[in-house]
Amino acid sequence: MEEPLSRAIAEVALLGEDGRGEIETRVSRGLANVNGENPEELRATVRRLLEEESARLAEQIRGGASGLRVAHQRGHFFSALLRELWIRAGGENSVSHLVMGAVGGLGREEMSPASDLDLVFLREESQREAAEEVVKKVLYILWDLGCKVGHACRTMEETLERSEAEPMIKTALLDARYLAGSKPLWEKFCAEHKRRSLERDVEKYLAWRLENQESRHAKEGGTVFVQEPNLKSGVGGLRDFHNLRWVGKVCGQGETLAELVQRGWLGEAEAKQVEQAFAFLMMVREWLHVGQGGPGDVLTLRKQGELAEAMGYPQTNILRKSEALMREVYGHMRVLHLLCNSTATRLCQQRLGKPRGFWSFFAGWKGARRAADGFVLEGAELQAAHPQIFVEDPGRMIRMFRILQDQGSVPGAELKALQRAHFGLLTDELIQRREVQETFLHIVRQKGKVGRILRLMHEAGILGRMIPEFAPLTCLVQHEFFHRYTADEHTLVCLEQLDAMLGSKEPDLRKYAELYAKVEVPDILALAILLHDTGKAELTRNHEEVGAANAAAVARRFHFGGRELRLMTFLVDHHMTLGEYARKNLEEPETIRALARIVQDPERLDLLMLISAADVRAVAGKNNWSGWRELLVWDLYQRTQKMLAGEEEFLRGEEEKQAKRRAEVRMVLSKEFTEKEASEHLELMGPAYLRMCPASLVMRHLEGIHEFLERRVSGVDALAPLVKWMDHAEEGHTEVIIVTWNRERLFSKIAGSFAVAGLNILSANIFTRRDDVVVDTFRVCNERMETVSHPVDRATFEKTLTEALSETEDHLTERIAEVGPTLWQRSLGEAEFPTSLRMDRTSEPGRTLVHVEAPDRIGLLHALTRAIADVGVQISGARITTEKGAAWDTFVIVEKDGEPVVEEQRLDRLFQRLKEVVSR
Repeated sequence: MEEPLSRAIAEVALLGEDGRGEIETRVSRGLANVNGENPEELRATVRRLLEEESARLAEQIRGGASGLRVAHQRGHFFSALLRELWIRAGGENSVSHLVMGAVGGLGREEMSPASDLDLVFLREESQREAAEEVVKKVLYILWDLGCKVGHACRTMEETLERSEAEPMIKTALLDARYLAGSKPLWEKFCAEHKRRSLERDVEKYLAWRLENQESRHAKEGGTVFVQEPNLKSGVGGLRDFHNLRWVGKVCGQGETLAELVQRGWLGEAEAKQVEQAFAFLMMVREWLHVGQGGPGDVLTLRKQGELAEAMGYPQTNILRKSEALMREVYGHMRVLHLLCNSTATRLCQQRLGKPRGFWSFFAGWKGARRAADGFVLEGAELQAAHPQIFVEDPGRMIRMFRILQDQGSVPGAELKALQRAHFGLLTDELIQRREVQETFLHIVRQKGKVGRILRLMHEAGILGRMIPEFAPLTCLVQHEFFHRYTADEHTLVCLEQLDAMLGSKEPDLRKYAELYAKVEVPDILALAILLHDTGKAELTRNHEEVGAANAAAVARRFHFGGRELRLMTFLVDHHMTLGEYARKNLEEPETIRALARIVQDPERLDLLMLISAADVRAVAGKNNWSGWRELLVWDLYQRTQKMLAGEEEFLRGEEEKQAKRRAEVRMVLSKEFTEKEASEHLELMGPAYLRMCPASLVMRHLEGIHEFLERRVSGVDALAPLVKWMDHAEEGHTEVIIVTWNRERLFSKIAGSFAVAGLNILSANIFTRRDDVVVDTFRVCNERMETVSHPVDRATFEKTLTEALSETEDHLTERIAEVGPTLWQRSLGEAEFPTSLRMDRTSEPGRTLVHVEAPDRIGLLHALTRAIADVGVQISGARITTEKGAAWDTFVIVEKDGEPVVEEQRLDRLFQRLKEVVSR
């Protein structure tokens, strides 16, 4: 894909005035025999011209032309078309009192296929009606043809007043370009706009620009590396480049990259990087608009694969093609974010009162004070005392980050530029010096202060030089269910989440704050988090093993002792272990015993707990660390902690906990049920039931069973299932309790009925009493991830389930096919995600566990459970988890008589059937 990118800039220059002339001639000839007196003929001719031009430009982009060149051609075309429409609307008769100008993308002549046409009309005060008549004739044709047109028709004074009052209008007018009409009026307007808008209240406008930029970035996720970036408005999007042009123009330093280079604001190499990045994003935006047939600048997961395929990326499958595309997208967005924003900030600072250039390097400026080691502080910004500090001592390239950490300061834009200019001083020999390594280790030892500094080092390109194992994660797309960020961004957010735990008083963080406070090896913990996903760069399934090897290499390079090396390697190798074990049956002592054998000591367990919490919270924000998942992992942590203290004490504690839970349940149940009813229910459920269900849920279960059995006595709907609904609006789901008689394929039919109703199953707990009464509890939501409160949705499920249980043949599969994909599925389209299917016969002796990880879809759980039933085995337990479009399901399977499944051929057949289901 390098060839079209390398052509992108050159082709813009080749277009020139000759290209503009060709386009104008083509438009003029196309409309030569059409006047404005016959609107239908004019409309038909313009429609034909639009279709021909769209087809011509689409063919160019498919043929490998530069997206920026095509965008300029489209801008030229619409400029020429508007001038022709102006003539046919009688604009030439209004030449003395009306003028038409272009703003926005049309003003810059950088138009993508679905860009708006933004126009400004300026009129004399006395010619309002005549002007509006011309404007209507121009606009009506465009509106009739489906063009999205934004416009304003005002007097010059009204326009200037609006520009002075509204920064957004002032910004739009920065790109204003003459199209047709009164040139004297336009020139007068431009002169007044420069005097009143560009030379007055400039500081106020620049302050607003900085605030607007920050607000826009926050709205788009605050980072370049979101999973579905916005090419236009996102962090590092096209707007960041436009912002630099606007700031440069208002500051009087030039609106082109060449002018900014000439005045020393950008180096030539930096300008070339910015130029190439902008051209590449314009090319991708061109493909995106053409591919989706309309507006929209968000590169969804679905579109990433489609674009990579269409653009001809050579990788072997769509997943790898998509990763290659997105790595380029993120790389170029990163360039625009870092260079455009840094330069725009420096321009603003100069105008807002901060000195720049040679004189800014003297420590005597107002507000400056010496920090240390050749650096000075101005307010909260760290700057260099003089331009040669890195040449004098290249070690300062690393030590400056220790100073930033100790002072709690940020690097000034001038210092960043100076560091970029001297990046070549960061040699391998320098990095391997013991004093440089010790400076880095000092940084990662500072609890609560690591994430911010390592992010600054990464933005400067230095983190990957210090830790080369981390460098391949830069801009690496993670096609995994929960990951919202690229691999490098996820890692940095992990470290920031760990920092946030120190001393936190937030209820959900307090327990982690206590763990973090007693950590004696904060450097090992921080480095383990930094390296925990480095194995993903190898694109192997077991990235933990590769990551552990990387951790060992880093430990040796930094001269760690044997214990530290083993600990850091262990933490990286097992950073997913707690999450994996939390999906097992925690009520089985063998589960806890097995984990205790892995971690071996309390320190390792504490560190793994902190890594797990930071890792999951970094995936998509703290809200993704949902309460019920956190409870499972924390429960696992506490149980394992007790097991490590001594198995006898652990088992005694479990017995005490069970007795306490039983007493609590009996007390709650005594308010509604007799002692006999309560005891009988608990006895029929078995010992695992109390461990998994709180007293309030046991109460709801028994209420449901009581009502269900009463039907049997009364004879009313004795065989129909009982369904009880309870909304949990604050958690975004509805609890559904189903009570019925046990029968074949029951779980499959329940899952299928939810699918027919268009409902998502988030989790499920299934219990069968020894009297064959089944009590299942599901957490469900609608496709908008909201509670299922609409009566129609509930009625659809109940009717479908009742019918399914009464039918001898399963018609649910056909009905599910009619439902169609969920919103989440539609956003994924054909995007590929890793799937996993694993048989586990060791975790729980005497039982076979089937672990499934796959993209969720309507009817998946029904298809899985039906496949299990088709092989002739039954499900005795299940742990169902659905989150962010992913299904994480574990089924406990046994023979119909409850005995373990031991026949190898049947297990192989089951594996193949399930593989077919998850591969669809």
